Amino acid sequence: MVISTGMLHSLKDPVKVFQEIYRVMKKGAEAWIYDPAQIASQIDVKEWKNMLTFSDRFYLRLFTVLKLSSPSIKPYKRSQVVDMIEATDFKEYWIEKNKGEMKIRLRR
Repeated sequence: MVISTGMLHSLKDPVKVFQEIYRVMKKGAEAWIYDPAQIASQIDVKEWKNMLTFSDRFYLRLFTVLKLSSPSIKPYKRSQVVDMIEATDFKEYWIEKNKGEMKIRLRR
């Protein structure tokens, strides 16, 4: 089983990540992806940044400059996620959207 919360929106290439999840899963296993996790939408970004350590701030800035991730939360639309999943080997998936949080189940 693979579980991911609050990370999909920050991936540089989500299709590659979905394909890697498929690769490492056993047949019949599931991946659960929640994004952005409901807690992420309730965070005060300024307060969160103030809680970061020096090294956390350094890596956040480095990842932003190198465009490895984005510190902002830009949730995907359902249709965008469907396109990503269908670009992989996954054939079974379920997507539920509730109060801004998308719950994705992928089965190998």
